[in-house]
Amino acid sequence: TGIAGYGCYGIGNAIDRFYGCDFDVATYAAIMTGGGSVYFGDSTPENVARLNEELDLQLPKEEMAAIESKGSHLKTGGSAIMIFDAAGGSAEMGGSTVVEAGRAVFLTRSGVAEITVDGADGAELHSDIGVILQMIDLDKAQRQNVEIDGVTYSVYPGPWTEPYASYEEIELSASAEPTEATGRDVVANFSNIELEGDFYNGTTGAGTVQNLQLTLDNATVNGVISASFAQHEKPELYPEDWQCIGVVENTVYPAINNGVILTLTNGAVWNVTGESWITSLTIDESSIVNGTVTVDGAVIDLAPGVYTGEIHVTPITGASIEASSGLT
Repeated sequence: TGIAGYGCYGIGNAIDRFYGCDFDVATYAAIMTGGGSVYFGDSTPENVARLNEELDLQLPKEEMAAIESKGSHLKTGGSAIMIFDAAGGSAEMGGSTVVEAGRAVFLTRSGVAEITVDGADGAELHSDIGVILQMIDLDKAQRQNVEIDGVTYSVYPGPWTEPYASYEEIELSASAEPTEATGRDVVANFSNIELEGDFYNGTTGAGTVQNLQLTLDNATVNGVISASFAQHEKPELYPEDWQCIGVVENTVYPAINNGVILTLTNGAVWNVTGESWITSLTIDESSIVNGTVTVDGAVIDLAPGVYTGEIHVTPITGASIEASSGLT
């Protein structure tokens, strides 16, 4: 009810499951770190019965029957899910879950993450700023120990400083593998859903070198999918700047340490709404990219297969999109 706050926090081996739950929070519905996981879905009789058996809840039949069958609704002023730090975590949404996020639906801050959304039963994702997934470096000051009256306190006095002032300053990391899956990546799978919004890998490699592995399975995205240079409002963040954490503006650029590995399958459609830079594209015969595609500077006619390199994708005209009946 205040100006900041979160709904749940999953750390380490914590397994958070919410069925038919409503969240109305100022900042995040869920925070995941240290390998924690969260799921949002429906409180159907089948789900309730399964949980009752698996977790040995010992709910009597009359109490189970009284539980309302409904979907989950997440309303946040910030992101629905924030995943941070090296161990990261996982988030899954299904059923008829509806998300209304003030900022990016999913935010990762140097967190290895697994994100799964299945819209087969009506799940919806909405972002006020039009961003579905935002990846950034961990914008967190170093911890320091301070002794006061003989007691040691752990504090974060700041500042946290933006690692690079400009895209041109970013240095290629020896561990960068922009076209291949690594164990450090954000792996995101969206199926059976239509999404209005963008996907940005704005990490720089200053901390964890991360790719975005994005799979669209019978899903439609109307938006940008790209590597980017993500900048905070201020180049240095102190404790009083806490509202700036995780809040960035993106400028799309070719990837350096932030590969974007995109797979379209089972009738997936990407309607490109703005300039995008990716590093790998896998597309099957049933899927469509409504955009102009160049690979290493050469315009190509897409055919089913795998493309790697510096892949530049730009929008095509509305008339061309309407006329398109296959790979573009």
